[in-house]
Amino acid sequence: MKKFNFIIAVILTSIFCSSCDWLEPEDDPSTHIYHTAATLIHDPETGKEIFLADDGIKLIPTTALSIPDSLKNTLLDQRYYITFQIETQTTQIYNINLLSMQIMSRESITSISHNDTISEYKNEQLKINLLWTSGKYLNLTTQIQGSGSVAHNYHLLHNPNQNGDTLHLTMRYDSNNDKPTYSLQQALYYDLSELLTNQSDSTTICFHYNSGTPTFDTLYLKIANK
Repeated sequence: MKKFNFIIAVILTSIFCSSCDWLEPEDDPSTHIYHTAATLIHDPETGKEIFLADDGIKLIPTTALSIPDSLKNTLLDQRYYITFQIETQTTQIYNINLLSMQIMSRESITSISHNDTISEYKNEQLKINLLWTSGKYLNLTTQIQGSGSVAHNYHLLHNPNQNGDTLHLTMRYDSNNDKPTYSLQQALYYDLSELLTNQSDSTTICFHYNSGTPTFDTLYLKIANK
């Protein structure tokens, strides 16, 4: 896994979300802070760099992003975890006050043939700030202690023999003996498209991890079968 890639980081309280439905009808969008995972693209219609959410909504920063030409190949077409306020909106276009953006690390899913294999992975306690699905992705942000120069491992394990109507995923976290120098946030995502074979409209995800509190070790989410 790559070293941590932080552009702007924010520390959030623990919230677990199963969708990116940011707005409730009775809410004033200008008074709330929202989050989502979105891809930074160059939009030919506006000539600007904007964010494209997984549901096709365009998120256009009201203060234009200025990206040097030398960095465009590196920063464009990447998924970001962003926080923002909504200033104006139409059905598919939101003009936003961008508060923070952080490159998300794309992680792989490991298939295991037997449950005993899970015990071979280190299982350190992990603090998850946010866990949600959008499009075909499982997204999360974590709060970790580290130096910022050592890669931490997030092994997401899946046993293909145990699917049924529920997708069971097990997270095993390994800090790689990194020194707990700073409190850091990392944003990750997993592409679940190859695992979404259910014929119904959605799949239930049963997510297991070591939260340090047994009652929170298992979380349930829904993801659309697209």
